[in-house]
Amino acid sequence: MKDLPPINSLLYLVVDEESNHRSRIEDVSGGVLTIAAPIGAGDVHVPDEDQQLTVFWAGIRTRYLLGVRLIGQTRQTPPRWHLQAAGKPTRNTRRNFVRGGGGYPVEIAPDSAGTRDLWLEGTTVDVSEGGMCCVVPLGLDTPADQLAPDGHLLARMSVAGQTVKIPANVITTRPAAEGGLQVVVGWEAPDSDAQAIRRHIFQWEVSERRRRLDSGLDV
Repeated sequence: MKDLPPINSLLYLVVDEESNHRSRIEDVSGGVLTIAAPIGAGDVHVPDEDQQLTVFWAGIRTRYLLGVRLIGQTRQTPPRWHLQAAGKPTRNTRRNFVRGGGGYPVEIAPDSAGTRDLWLEGTTVDVSEGGMCCVVPLGLDTPADQLAPDGHLLARMSVAGQTVKIPANVITTRPAAEGGLQVVVGWEAPDSDAQAIRRHIFQWEVSERRRRLDSGLDV
């Protein structure tokens, strides 16, 4: 099926509202996906055949979701599940991730030439598991052509006490109200970096909630 990731790609299977399980694509034939029996599921939490499920996987600039139903299993080593796709994958963009926690330093290195020795210092506007928005100053040393949409860069920043360095794609750029260039990027954050970003946003949300309570904005 078109738009599916390659065989051996990582994906996640949503069994219910409270759990999802890691798996990988073993084969694609027509509208049927064969996946490895999800980690943490196997023979323990196998859904009923014909049950409606969802699989999702991450791309560089977005997350993709696909509705499926279980149509069979293969009990071999490793065990596999066979899923019938219901329609086509849909995009779950950066806007669907929880964002927040801006105002701290970030460095980005344009990478269109394959070199990462030029770091531009900027400030985050917000960050999420799916990407970030930041502002960098405009000047002679800012290679704006390398920050054009679909360009590649490397982002480096400290979140939740952890330094993350994530390859990203430029989604869009626009002049920043306060001067400089606002750069919006999307990424597929590694698990450890995604966890750090989630911790950071959770801490930011708690702090923001406390600030609003103290100022009387929330009741």
